[in-house]
Amino acid sequence: MISSVLAFAAGAALAILIARGRLLALQSELAALKADQSILRHDIRGILSPALLVADRLVGHETPYVNRAGEVMIKTVERAAERLAQPVSKPRP
Repeated sequence: MISSVLAFAAGAALAILIARGRLLALQSELAALKADQSILRHDIRGILSPALLVADRLVGHETPYVNRAGEVMIKTVERAAERLAQPVSKPRP
């Protein structure tokens, strides 16, 4: 009886150690993904900033159509920046 209890306890301890190792590996992967995401956000903001500068100039244009195009560009870039600030969610189906 005691030997079966000890065997069970040893098996449970081994399972806990394996689960802990998996958890540590997943935490490491998650940290790497968050770092990659941060770099990507920074790069995308850098890519979008020239478009925002051009859009600012277009908004000041005297032609209403050009002015409106600038406003649309600014709203689009601002929406992209807001989306980048949100945490990553599950992919959409």
